Amino acid sequence: EKTVSVVDLASFTEEGKIEVAPNLHRLRADRHGRLWATSRGDYWTEPSRLFRLTLDAAGTSASVDTLDIPVSDLCIVGDSLYYIGVDLEQQDGHGIVDVARAEPLASWLTSAPEFSEITLPYGIIVNPEDRDFYVMDAKDYLSSGQLYHFRADGTFEWRVWTGDNPVMLHLYISENQHGRPAAIVNIDCSLDLAMQALPDSELQYGLFC
Repeated sequence: EKTVSVVDLASFTEEGKIEVAPNLHRLRADRHGRLWATSRGDYWTEPSRLFRLTLDAAGTSASVDTLDIPVSDLCIVGDSLYYIGVDLEQQDGHGIVDVARAEPLASWLTSAPEFSEITLPYGIIVNPEDRDFYVMDAKDYLSSGQLYHFRADGTFEWRVWTGDNPVMLHLYISENQHGRPAAIVNIDCSLDLAMQALPDSELQYGLFC
């Protein structure tokens, strides 16, 4: 399957399909009303890539722009799309894409040596308050993973063990005992359901695997 389905939320019926690429994985919306999708490729000759979907007025079809960047997971904050990925040669990649221009903004998130210790980058989330970020390491898919925390400038802060295949992370922003904002982390080690609704829209976009 290589399409994004457009679903009417009121009737939950499929209104259309947008052809993108084989083996689609993640789906996110930006503040400009566009969708960003990732493809895992075929693990052989077709690489993982990032795609921008610019929807038509009805929201049922879209023009598709391809960015030749391998992406396993992404998180959009403002106009910055933070990503991690692994290419066909099993080389890790990470960086930032400008969603307004659909161009790479930075080819790395951190130069901290601890990042190179991540075996299998599996998930990323960015704190919208100060843009520190968290990267999840799935290891070998069988044993416990790890969660890494980096400051906005890429400085490594800490890591903790998680359950198997940490894929999603939820941040709850609150105040610590000193009255300063603090992030409380909840890690989800289940499968990610790639569903995304645009703001003020009656349509939902989903990747059905």
